[in-house]
Amino acid sequence: MEASYYVGIDISKGRLDWQLNDARSTELATGQAANTPKGIHQMIGQWKRAKTGLDELIVCFEHTGPYGLLLAALLEESGIRYVMVSAIQVQLSLGIRRGKSDPIDARRLAEYLWRFRDRLSPSRLPSKMLLELRSWLLWRGKLVKMRTALTNDIKANALTSQVADLEEINQQMQFQREGLTTQLKLVDQTIRNLLCRYNTTEGHYDLLVSIPGIGPRQPVAMSAAQVVVGQWGSFGYPI
Repeated sequence: MEASYYVGIDISKGRLDWQLNDARSTELATGQAANTPKGIHQMIGQWKRAKTGLDELIVCFEHTGPYGLLLAALLEESGIRYVMVSAIQVQLSLGIRRGKSDPIDARRLAEYLWRFRDRLSPSRLPSKMLLELRSWLLWRGKLVKMRTALTNDIKANALTSQVADLEEINQQMQFQREGLTTQLKLVDQTIRNLLCRYNTTEGHYDLLVSIPGIGPRQPVAMSAAQVVVGQWGSFGYPI
């Protein structure tokens, strides 16, 4: 994956720090941009004004979940190649370095991209439907955790209730738990509907488990796999 220019971008919630290097890994420019559509377009505009051909440029940034989603989408929209890598992958490849700041991290990512350019491949965002499915699966996992926490608290209060009057608290907690159970059933139905559409229009479960945040060993992903291949069983959690 050779290029004339290599860009490393460190992503935070509200800001992007970037460094642009040439084909010999020499620094050409650095900068900051807001992690917003306007900020990202301005950053790309700076690269253009530096007479950098966007088709001759490759960008590297770490998997940051939703914080990097906008950047990836706008890079694809602009026809710019990019590579998403894991932080541990970069650290192990470059070794422990002194100093830690967003600009330094951007420099390291640019260096990493240049050094391993013959081993890296461009990344691509999953389809819109897969991103939607991923969000529902992650939300389901959070609902399950909340309901489990309430269930454990209710059990603990059963012992305390022997020496204190916790009836009203227990009723409220039970009410909240029942609400979460109802919500989980609705979420499961939404996921089933999405998977049904996904199975007929996409047909590739491998794409689902490749999304950052959803792996093949996660219960929600395994349950989704059952539906994709036609085994319409439960989603792995008691309702």
